[in-house]
Amino acid sequence: MSRVEALDVVILCGGRGTRLGELSAQTPKPLLPVGGEPFLLRVLRRLKDEGFSRVILATHYLGEQFQSFVSLHQGLLPSLELVREPHPLGTGGALRHAISVVRTNSFVALNGDSWFEQPLAPVISHHRERKAALTMVVVRADGVEGGARQKG
Repeated sequence: MSRVEALDVVILCGGRGTRLGELSAQTPKPLLPVGGEPFLLRVLRRLKDEGFSRVILATHYLGEQFQSFVSLHQGLLPSLELVREPHPLGTGGALRHAISVVRTNSFVALNGDSWFEQPLAPVISHHRERKAALTMVVVRADGVEGGARQKG
C-alpha cells in the first residue's frame, strides 16, 4: 500500500453554490458539467491517478444527486462513500461530521468545487516529515485579491 493510498480523502460537497445562480438551482456545484462531465468526476480521477483509494463525499444540498453519482461511479475507486449532513453545518461543521467515517489517523480534505495543480504526494510527505498537526495548500487566483478582481 502506497503512503498516499493509506489516507482517506474527504471532499466537501455540501454548499448551495448561490453565486452561480440558476446553474446550481437544480444541480450541486461539484456535479455541474465541465467538458461534458461532472466536475467531481475529474477530481476523483485525479485522486485515483495519485494513488488514493478511499474518498468520502460530505454532502447536504441536493444530496440525493450525489447518491446517484456514487452509484454510477462506484467502480472508479475501491471505496467511494457518501455522508450527508442532516442540516447545513458550514465548512467546519461539515468536516467534523464527515470525520465520523474517516478510518485513517490523518486525512486529506478538499473542496468539491475547486481545482489546483499541486500534486498531493509531496504535500503529504512534507506534512509527515514535519510531524505537523495541519498542512494547508493555498492557491493564489491570478488577478484576485481580497475577494475582488483587480482591474487595469
